[in-house]
Amino acid sequence: MLEQLISEAQIAHGDVRQYILGIRNEQAPSEERSFFVALDEYLSGQYERYGTSVQLSLPDTWKSSPLTPDVETQLLFIIQEALTNVRKHARLAEARLQFFDQGDWIQVVIANDGPGFDPQAVDQHGQPHFGLAIMRERAEQVNGRVEIRSSPVGGTEVIVHVPRDLAARERYPAGVRVLLVDDHSLYLEG
Repeated sequence: MLEQLISEAQIAHGDVRQYILGIRNEQAPSEERSFFVALDEYLSGQYERYGTSVQLSLPDTWKSSPLTPDVETQLLFIIQEALTNVRKHARLAEARLQFFDQGDWIQVVIANDGPGFDPQAVDQHGQPHFGLAIMRERAEQVNGRVEIRSSPVGGTEVIVHVPRDLAARERYPAGVRVLLVDDHSLYLEG
């Protein structure tokens, strides 16, 4: 039991470092590995490692991903972070992952029925939730956005809106971006 706990802590530590440093590219979609193959490998790994079962729902018309490579990469990382939060915070072994085609936009909903939280209370108290901030930043990098819908008794939904293609990105420019840098030793040392 202790060995498994140590192993999981080491995996979590490595995951945090990789997310912060942005080097999880080995899991990213590529020319050799499509978005859906990368997503399936991630979901299978979550099931094998943690027993987390994800019900995946895609539009029937999708034969391949309608997204650009940069959107696919950021979306995969957002999904990974959201499902990690389901496992860690909701302490559930089940989640739903739904894709919706909305013309120029794709909406992705990652949902669970576990104990939620009050997103406003989190922001007002200034408690750091790096995962939520990282998801929002990743979406903004591709001119998308992330909404969090949650309540202490109603579960949580992470709703991601990303542009279907570069033409949609040009019609809806991102606006101003802000870079935050943290010089705390925990952040720097990982």
